Amino acid sequence: MATNASVGYVHDLSGDLRLDRRLVVNVSVLSEGYRLQALHLQYVLQIIFTALTLVASASAAALAPATITACSGSLNPANGCVTIPVVSDTCTNFTGGLSFLNKEVSNVQVPGGFVCSFYEDFGCLNSGVNGHDVAVLTGGSWTMSRVQGIAGTQDFNDKTSSFSCSPV
Repeated sequence: MATNASVGYVHDLSGDLRLDRRLVVNVSVLSEGYRLQALHLQYVLQIIFTALTLVASASAAALAPATITACSGSLNPANGCVTIPVVSDTCTNFTGGLSFLNKEVSNVQVPGGFVCSFYEDFGCLNSGVNGHDVAVLTGGSWTMSRVQGIAGTQDFNDKTSSFSCSPV
């Protein structure tokens, strides 16, 4: 039977992993019985390739890191926004490249499945006695002028200096 089939992974120049498929069946030189076998093989290989593509896509999505979006302006349309990878249970200070957000955050988008605490002080410290220096937000889009804090609903607009997120 004149069949040449291969399915493999190829790294392209962008560093992405993608599936590559080549299937050549020269059915003109086959008898009728072998033609049906070759077409059946081609169909089976296409199903396998489709399944491998779905598995590769699902695996890539599962590996995508969670991110938080913090904006000095609006979320939609995006204005002064930056996307920051979430490192679970790690404090992120608005210093260095993020210093433009220090005491300037007006809107945030917290990833689903996470709870994030936003603090007035660097180091994710809750130094206030009345609980008004921390806002605790779950997954979704939030306007910082009306958020849930330890002491109830509060205005946290332009107050954030650090944050920390944890999976729910």
